[in-house]
Amino acid sequence: MINKHEKNELESLWNDSDYWKIIDKTEELLINDPLNTLYINFNAISYLAVAFSVPDNSTSQLYISKAVLRIRKFLFLENDANLRIYFYYLLGKAYFLKGDSYLDLSEKYLLYAYNKKYESADIEQYLGLLYSKKKKYQDSNLFLEKAYSKLPSDMIKLAISKNYFYMGDFNKALNSVDTVLTNNNKEAAIYWDALLLKGEILYENKEYDNAKKIFDILIANNKHNALAYYFVGEIAFASGNKIEARALWRKALKYDSDNHDIISRLKETDGGF
Repeated sequence: MINKHEKNELESLWNDSDYWKIIDKTEELLINDPLNTLYINFNAISYLAVAFSVPDNSTSQLYISKAVLRIRKFLFLENDANLRIYFYYLLGKAYFLKGDSYLDLSEKYLLYAYNKKYESADIEQYLGLLYSKKKKYQDSNLFLEKAYSKLPSDMIKLAISKNYFYMGDFNKALNSVDTVLTNNNKEAAIYWDALLLKGEILYENKEYDNAKKIFDILIANNKHNALAYYFVGEIAFASGNKIEARALWRKALKYDSDNHDIISRLKETDGGF
């Protein structure tokens, strides 16, 4: 039985983004009424909301896990078709946030909601990012392009650029990443992410001089940029300067000691560091 007063209060708290108050209230209410889908609903979506606001990943994962349990319980109890589709979408989103080992489950539930015509501002974006993680880059861009057409963002455009790069379509990757660079200035973190990608694209396209100019800019901006040092080392090696290349790779390793590519290059070129 739905208590209209409780429903109105929970909706008001949700509109005020007071997620912790919702969690505290619904946890208490569920003690005496554990099968109440209204309370489970608000409890689940509030745990998912707070997970986005927590900087610590382990704490965030704890809240996501709590949300998953509540969402699955809601789906077991709820018969309303539209609400079920919405909660399948939430479940797919939650599994995506839980990490790469949950991608198959995320795909299953997001696709179910998508194929049921669930309308969301970010469902195509999540599916696109999911397929990129699964290295299905064409499928990824199909969804990301749809997401970008609905709600253009530089983050989506950069993801599209990376997919073109991974597919080896360097011209489309360059055109796409240049859009991100044009839209941003050097104060934006995404500018430097896009610039690094452009450097990698130029390097893979064997445009070494242009690539080095970009990596030099990246190093000037951040002297701890391990990837920039690594690629400048690769360019030096391609030019026949093995000594300079190894010096640059050692510097890269100093700033990223667990990078297997850097470690491998040092071992391959001289049997050790």
